[in-house]
Amino acid sequence: MRKLLLSSAALVLAGGIALTTNLPLQTGPYDPGNALGFFNAFIGALNFGSAGLNQWTGNIASTATTAIQNFVTTNVPIGQYTSGGQGMRVTCAGTSANNTDQKATYLTVGNIVMSTQNFTVQGSAWQLIMLYQVNATPPTAFDFYNGTSVAGSGAGIAPTTVVYAGVDTINNSVSAINVTCGYKQGTAAVDLTMDTFTIEQVK
Repeated sequence: MRKLLLSSAALVLAGGIALTTNLPLQTGPYDPGNALGFFNAFIGALNFGSAGLNQWTGNIASTATTAIQNFVTTNVPIGQYTSGGQGMRVTCAGTSANNTDQKATYLTVGNIVMSTQNFTVQGSAWQLIMLYQVNATPPTAFDFYNGTSVAGSGAGIAPTTVVYAGVDTINNSVSAINVTCGYKQGTAAVDLTMDTFTIEQVK
């Protein structure tokens, strides 16, 4: 009983911190049966109710085509970021069907496109995260970015991770910034699902 009370107190304290600081999700192996999954869901619920975070709710399945397609696309308005270091953290994630069809997902922020490598692992998870930031005050002709893509994880299989970093020399935060999450399938089938799409302001 004492352990239960201590655990509950720790969870409430962590929740209060998450509410005030908008903590990122904790990392680790995905196991729906462990406490990490519950803790992430708890923090996520608090984050979604805080300022500066927009989210897409619900799953979006791919269409049965081999053409490049978008799960979702939106524009961040002009003037949203005006000082050096401000920006956004974009996350797009989901799962793949239980087959070995080849597939890949991508995330576009401004003029930068990052993608997972093609993967065929059955019932795999995939995730793309990019931090996109204004370079100066006031913003000039380029923005900084860094991010990672992870895909191909499965039972006993290590995922493939790709790291991206550099400068967007074409787009800048003075104009609207397009954000798109999409996919390319090697087979005309419903092989991918997006279940997470968030744009979090970093200010």
